[in-house]
Amino acid sequence: MKNSLYLVLHGRFPSGKAIGLWIAKGAEAFSDNGINTTVIAADSGVDMGDPFNYYGVKNNFHVRYIHRPDLFSVPILKDVAFIVSNIAFALSSLFYLLRYAKRDDIILSNEALPMFLYSLFFKNVFYEMHVFPERKLFFFRLLFSRMRGFVSVTRWMADEASKVFSIPRERILCS
Repeated sequence: MKNSLYLVLHGRFPSGKAIGLWIAKGAEAFSDNGINTTVIAADSGVDMGDPFNYYGVKNNFHVRYIHRPDLFSVPILKDVAFIVSNIAFALSSLFYLLRYAKRDDIILSNEALPMFLYSLFFKNVFYEMHVFPERKLFFFRLLFSRMRGFVSVTRWMADEASKVFSIPRERILCS
């Protein structure tokens, strides 16, 4: 039986951000090549519409929404809203994966905290690096040591990650 692929996004899907388009086009391409693909995205209670129409992609992959609290509109909680939302999404999406994914399925995301949690239970966890980590280097060194591989959006970032985090260059793919 083939592995399934899970693309994980803490943000809204669809959204006007480039990562949403990257996820949609990637999911479509993987599905076109026979890979059972599921996008796991945050559900903040705001209906953003049909992602297939929004991005103009084929309806050939699954989309599952994981609830996360939307605290961004509560003025007193603005400072902690992202942290609470990220932790809640990380745990909820982990429970989803533990229930529906096989341990050797493939998980791809640029969400650091969820990826660390997934790596405790799944072996094929790949980190998409679209921003080079300049802070929290201890955490990222630990996270990266647990990843099976990486997708980098630039050659510079791939080379820099290889140097700074001692990642063998052959484990980093440039998209």
